[in-house]
Amino acid sequence: MGTGTATPHTFYAYYPYTAGSAESTVVPVSLATAQTQSIENNSDHIGAQTGALDFMIATPAVVTSPANTNVVANEVHLIYNHLFTILEFQIKGSGTLKYVKLTVPTNPIAFSGGTIDITQAPVSETAYTLASLTGTATQCVVTLTNAATLTANATKVYMVINPGTQAGNCTIGLSSDGTAWTNISKAAPTGGFLRGKKYVVTIEKDQDGNFFSTVTIGTQVWMAENLKTTKYNEGIDIPHGLSASPTYTNSEWAGLGTGAYCDYDNTPSNSTTYGRLYNWYAVNTGKLCPTGWHVPSDAEWTTLIDYLGGQNLAGYKLKETGTTHWATPNTGATNETGFTALPGGYRSSSTDNGAFFYIRTNGFWWSSKEFSTSNAWNRFYSDNYFYRADYAKQYGLSVRCVKGETVSDNNGNVYSTVVTSTGKTWLDRNLGATQVATSSTDYLAYGDLYQWGRAADGHQIIAWTSSTAGTSAQNTTAILSTTDTPVNALFIKNGSSPSDWRNPQKDDLWQVSTGTNNPCPSGFRIPTEAEFTAEMATWSPQTSVGAFGSPLKFTVAGTRYYFGSLLDVGSNGYYWSSTIGGTLSRNMGFSSIGASMGSNGRASGFSVRCIKN
Repeated sequence: MGTGTATPHTFYAYYPYTAGSAESTVVPVSLATAQTQSIENNSDHIGAQTGALDFMIATPAVVTSPANTNVVANEVHLIYNHLFTILEFQIKGSGTLKYVKLTVPTNPIAFSGGTIDITQAPVSETAYTLASLTGTATQCVVTLTNAATLTANATKVYMVINPGTQAGNCTIGLSSDGTAWTNISKAAPTGGFLRGKKYVVTIEKDQDGNFFSTVTIGTQVWMAENLKTTKYNEGIDIPHGLSASPTYTNSEWAGLGTGAYCDYDNTPSNSTTYGRLYNWYAVNTGKLCPTGWHVPSDAEWTTLIDYLGGQNLAGYKLKETGTTHWATPNTGATNETGFTALPGGYRSSSTDNGAFFYIRTNGFWWSSKEFSTSNAWNRFYSDNYFYRADYAKQYGLSVRCVKGETVSDNNGNVYSTVVTSTGKTWLDRNLGATQVATSSTDYLAYGDLYQWGRAADGHQIIAWTSSTAGTSAQNTTAILSTTDTPVNALFIKNGSSPSDWRNPQKDDLWQVSTGTNNPCPSGFRIPTEAEFTAEMATWSPQTSVGAFGSPLKFTVAGTRYYFGSLLDVGSNGYYWSSTIGGTLSRNMGFSSIGASMGSNGRASGFSVRCIKN
C-alpha cells in the first residue's frame, strides 16, 4: 500500500495486501484454479483472507463538497475497482453436488502468479493489463467442503475468474466425486467476461437426469440446448422402437401416429450434441418438457424472433458460432443471445419414408400449435434465416423448451404462463383465446367475454370473425337468475341499475377464497384491482400500446355490453377484477388515450385474464 509524508502524494491501495509488504505500485497478483467454498449458497470464500480470491484496487478520486463545488481538502478519496469476474452458478435438480468446473476454449481464467501496475485506470468493465503471468489455466474448479443435496430450489456455487473474451463455447462440469462429470456446453457472454461483473448461470435437470443450461432473451427463458430426454415428465419412457427392435425402421417411423423419439441416424452419440428428434405426437402430450417448462407455441416462437428483429436478423443472433457443429463456413453467426441453435437435422415422414436429412446444415424445432389434422407448425433454420413452416406430424424434429407451466381450463383450452416484473404468474392469453396475441387487435387472441361472477357455462363464447367483429354464441334473455348457476347458457341482459345478471346480487362469486364460479384453471383465479394496478404501473405508455407491449400482451376485445351487443371491439380493452365496487364490480380498461380502473355493472361481458394463486 502506498504511503506518503507531509508533502502532497497520490494514494493507492489494493486487496489482498500482505502485512509488511514494501511500498510499490507494481504488486503481485494471482487467481487460484482450485477454489473452495465451505457450503452451498455461501460466498465467504470470495473475499475471506483464507481464500483471498477477490482482488480490489483503489484509485484516487476528486470529490466536491455536497454544499458547494469546491474540492474537499485534506482528505483521501478512493474509487474501488474489482480486478476479476464472479460467476454464480444456480443449480437445480436431484442428487449430490461436490464439484463445479468451468473450462474455457482460449484465454486463461486463472493463474498462479503475475504482477499488476495498480496505477492503471482502465475504462469501466475493461480488464486491467497483467504482466509476467505464470501457471495460466483455462479451467477452474470449485470444491464444496460440504457436499450439497440438489433440490428444486437453486443451489448456489460461486467462482472467481479472470475476465476476457473466449472464442467458442465454454464447458460447465458437475460432479459428486470429481471423477464422473456431467458436462454442459454454454456460449460465453457476447463481448466476453467483463471485469467487475457477476454472471448468473442457471442449470436445471430434466426428467431423464440430463442437466441443461438456460438463457433469458427478452421476457422469455429458454433452454440453451436441444432437449435430450427419453422420458415424459411423469417418468414414463417415450417409445423409440417396436418390441422386436430397439429402434424404429424408416417405414415404421413414417407410419407412426403416437408419440416417439429417435437419435439421428439411430446413433445415440449424435444426441449427446444435437439432442434427440421427436415427432409431434410426443409434443402434443404436453409432457415432453420438464415440469415448469413447455414446448413453445407458434406465438412464443414469433415473440422470440420479433424481439431479435425478425427472421432475417434473428438467425445470426441465435446460431452457434464456429464450425465444430455447423458445416463450413457458418458465416454471420454471432450467438449473441446465448441460444446456441444447433443443426440437428430431421427424420422425415412418409414423404421420404422416414429417412434422415440435414444434420450439421439445418436445424428444425417443433411448436406446440397444430396447423391441421395432419400437420403442425415449426421453425427451421437455413441460410441464416429462421423460417416458419408446417410439417407432417410424423416428422422427427428437435425441441427447445421455454420456461413456464402449461395448464388447461374446464373446456380443454391449454395455456402457458408468464411471470411479469411484479413477480406474479399469469396465463399468457385471455380465457378462451386460441393463441397469444400477435397485436392488440389480434382477434384470435380476444377470447371470451364473461359476465362478472358467472362460470364458464357457454354464455361467454364469441365467434370472432375479424379484429372489429364477432358473433355471440348465445342469444339473450331478460330473465334474471336467482341462483349462482343460471338455468341455461343465455346471456342475461339487464340495463336497469345495478345492471346485474343475478337477483339478489351476490358478491363472493369470484372472490379469492370463497369464489364458487371461478372460471380459471385449477390453481388460478381472477386478479384483484390491486394486482391489475401494479401491472399497469409497468406499462409504457399507459395506453393500449403499453398494454400489448407488456409481457401479458393484452388485447382490445371490447365488451358485450349489458344489453347484449358488442361494443368498442378493436379499440378498447376491458378486463374484470375480483374486486367489488359497491353494487358494481371493478375492471381494468384501456384505449389509445389512457388506462385506468373503473366500475361497471356485472351483466357486462368483459375479457378475463387469470393469475396464479
